[in-house]
Amino acid sequence: MFSVSKIEKGIRIENLALTLKFIIYCKKRQFKAKNLANQSGLGGRLFGGSLRTLVRDGYLTVERSSRSSRISRYNVKNFEELERYYEEIKSKLPEEFVESVLEDV
Repeated sequence: MFSVSKIEKGIRIENLALTLKFIIYCKKRQFKAKNLANQSGLGGRLFGGSLRTLVRDGYLTVERSSRSSRISRYNVKNFEELERYYEEIKSKLPEEFVESVLEDV
């Protein structure tokens, strides 16, 4: 089952874009659930500390801190779920914005 917490209405587009960038990074490297644990903290290094990743109970958790101090958490168990979540988040962004994110990764 796809385990992703609901995307809150108030989340800024920039937050979604950073999460999308991290997912693209994972997709490019074909990360599998068994080696996600070795990638803890990767998002912070990639995106200037604005994204934090950790692994607990076999799930990759991506935490986004927004200016309103809310944490948005996305749990992804394996690569197939990452792929589905990528499509879901991509559909919430304007097409031209997604293109600019893809060029930036």
